[in-house]
Amino acid sequence: MYNAKPSERRNWMMEKLIDHIGHEIVCVAYGDIDDPQDVCIECETCGCVLVSAEDYDEVDGGEC
Repeated sequence: MYNAKPSERRNWMMEKLIDHIGHEIVCVAYGDIDDPQDVCIECETCGCVLVSAEDYDEVDGGEC
């Protein structure tokens, strides 16, 4: 677990991901690979979903 200084301010994504530093992270499609029902970023070490595309309904347009 990452221990931040109390004065550090972190956004919600940082809070969600920081404990998974050094873990095995994968991007997984669910359903038909050509038309998946969902795409997730998961931590294989912990067995949890970190980000699910079905939680977002707007276009981000940013680059990876």
